Formats: sequence, structure tokens, C-alpha cells
Amino acid sequence: MRLRRVIIRNFRSFAHLDVSLSTNTTCVIGENNTGKTNFLHAIRLCIDSALSSTYRSLIPSDIHSALDITHPSQVLIGLEITDFAGKPNEEGLVGAWQSKPGLARLIYRFRPKLAIREDLEEGELAPGDLTLSDYHWEITGGGDPAADLADIDWDEDVGSSIRFGDLQSFLVVYLPALRDVESDLRQFRSSPLARLIEAMEIDDTEKDELLNILRTANDAIAASPSIGKIAEAIDTSFKDVAGPAFSMDIALGLAEPSFQSIIRALRILLTRIQLRNA
Repeated sequence: MRLRRVIIRNFRSFAHLDVSLSTNTTCVIGENNTGKTNFLHAIRLCIDSALSSTYRSLIPSDIHSALDITHPSQVLIGLEITDFAGKPNEEGLVGAWQSKPGLARLIYRFRPKLAIREDLEEGELAPGDLTLSDYHWEITGGGDPAADLADIDWDEDVGSSIRFGDLQSFLVVYLPALRDVESDLRQFRSSPLARLIEAMEIDDTEKDELLNILRTANDAIAASPSIGKIAEAIDTSFKDVAGPAFSMDIALGLAEPSFQSIIRALRILLTRIQLRNA
């Protein structure tokens, strides 16, 4: 089983994207901010059961800027799945999603709710008066093969509802972008680096050696003439503002040496290596 085609309409940076995938591994390459993450997230909206339903209810930044949701419209993401014929387990999984023999389809849509569509049809609600709360998400499978996913209108019903539990049969492994990992590592509370260091159970002797290094560095920084001048200027200004009642001395230096402060300050340094032919 494999993805044969991905259709994205009105999602984030994509007004319309229609991509056919090869039988081999597909690698998406592009500069930053060209939509690689958006492309992968769109696929997850359809097929990743581990993705929280909160993310399937779109927010304004998830909707393409050219789309006016005050008028009835939709965000559509469609996946065409093939190469499952003759494989009993895979046929059993996607059988209800087949639009024709050998071709199954999953369709995620964010469009006006059924009650809103009925109000629009009966004239009780006018186009131009819709809000984001009038929309909801749905995932369906299959549908008329004559109805191409790239041409489906917002008010057309396509396929039938799927059992969300069926999506749990797909193993979807999503690795966040490297820039996101770097950001997470800077957050001490969520950083796996801090937990890894604590799990190493560094002995007290080595901790003391590290603390002595930090104290020496702190003393050297505090003794720097430039740092001293800056500290003196800040101290003078603070006393002028606070007055004698709240007077206190100010000095510059690193945080109070402790092993916990060392852990908080550690960073993973990532260096790009450029390989050249000899």
C-alpha cells in the first residue's frame, strides 16, 4: 500500500496543490518557508490518528489567505491510496474507502456544518455572514471515482464517514523540523537533554569540579574592567531612581554557581559539515 496522489486546496500556503508520488521513497526538498511542513501536516490531517482532534479544527492561520470564509467555502485535503490489491489485511482496511477497484481515497474537509448548509439552502443564512464557528472538519473515504478530488465543490457530499479507529492501523512517525527541536532543547522544563543529564547520575566529585570551573569563570567576568564600569553605571542610576530608602548594591556576573544552573545553561551545538570531493 502506498500514497499515489496528494491534493491540497486552501490549506495554509497552498491555494491548490496536486502532487503524484512515485513508487519509491519520496523526498520533499525546498528552502525554508516554502511549505514542506505544511505539506506533511496536511497528510497527517487525513491519516494520522495520533494527531489531536484540536489540530483538525482549523484556525485562521491554517486557511489560505485568499479564501473568504464569510462565504461558504472549504479546505480540502485528499489522499489516493493504491497497491493494496491482493493483500488481504490491507484490502480489509481500505475496502470501505475504495472509489474503484485498486484505488482508495481519504478526504479531509473543513467546510460549513450540515445545519449551516441547510440554512444557506433555505435562505435563512446569507452568504457573507459566516464565521469560523460555522465550520467543522470531517474525514470521509471512497466516493464516486468520476468526481475528481481537485474539482469537488464545498457543498458536494463525497464518500462515506470512516471509522476513526481504522486510522490507528497506519503507523505514522512524524519527526519535528530540526529548528523546532533546537527550540525545545532551549526550554529547560521540556528539554530531553536535562532529563538525559540527570539520568547519567554524575557523581558529586565531578559536580564539584564543574562548579569550581563556573566560579572561576564568574570571578573572571566580574573582574573585567568593562563589566565593572557597566555595573557601576547601573548601580549609580538605580540609586538615583530608588533613593536611599531602597538603596542596594548592584554587580554583574553569572548566575549563582550550582549544578542545576549548569544543566540549564547547556546547549546542544549543531554544526553543519560540508563534504568535498578529494
